[in-house]
Amino acid sequence: DGQMVSDQRCQGLNKPGTITSTCNLDCEIMWVIAHTSECSVRCGTGTVTRVIQCVKNPLSSQPTVVDDKYCEDQRPSEVERCSGECLPTHWEFTPWSECTRSC
Repeated sequence: DGQMVSDQRCQGLNKPGTITSTCNLDCEIMWVIAHTSECSVRCGTGTVTRVIQCVKNPLSSQPTVVDDKYCEDQRPSEVERCSGECLPTHWEFTPWSECTRSC
């Protein structure tokens, strides 16, 4: 009938493992990268600048920016290294122009 009894009444029976479930998902607060700039260089190592915000319910349809003091984890860096793609380049000849002298 679903009544709770003393553990002694269950001697000899295997006790099931603890079952957990996530809760308070509407209270999740975390750092979110709101915007990232383009890499400062086209080729080689440069930097990107990021806008970091402390946000409540970041995955919901109504995320809310809150004061930084509510985010417990360390704030991510606002500047990060990046690499430009360094696309291969080469010189090309264009068609000849008209001669600058006449005969």
